[in-house]
Amino acid sequence: MKYLSICVAVIFIFCESNLWAQEFAKKGIWELGGRVSYTNQTRVSDGESSENSTGIFSLALPTYYFVIDGLEVGLIPALQTESNGNGTVTEFALLAGIAYNIKTESIAYPFLEGDIGFNTRGNGSSRSGIVWVLSGGAKFQIGGNALLGMGFFYEQKTLETSSNEGGRDGYNIWGLNLQFGVFFGS
Repeated sequence: MKYLSICVAVIFIFCESNLWAQEFAKKGIWELGGRVSYTNQTRVSDGESSENSTGIFSLALPTYYFVIDGLEVGLIPALQTESNGNGTVTEFALLAGIAYNIKTESIAYPFLEGDIGFNTRGNGSSRSGIVWVLSGGAKFQIGGNALLGMGFFYEQKTLETSSNEGGRDGYNIWGLNLQFGVFFGS
């Protein structure tokens, strides 16, 4: 028990000494991480929304660079799989993003982000189109160079075939994501 108490005290002192470092969101910093999300998707076909929705898990692995204090630009590859009774559908997206992180003189960094890119989805036949995302939430600096975060987002995906006629086909998605990452640089 004494050994456990000493270990907890050492870990707390180590984390406390780095917890308030406030080194994130400065020019020259790289941020590498991941976003795991659960979404509730509603299908849109020929401009009409479906009454049914589907729950899906997704993974994105963004890389960002701070061009000035608070403002980061990045590249976000994302992968999603959806399994149902008809088989498995895989989707890949590649987005460019820009985000502003607000410095609050604490470990919390509220952020607003916008992403735009291209996505493709297939399970025998391929569909593709433009995807864009608006998100907001907060990142928390944990320890020296680690981040944890949470945010809400709205995503609009267009997925059409080359023979598409009529209104937009795709998805309107509202969701909650959990983020994790590390940062380094300057």
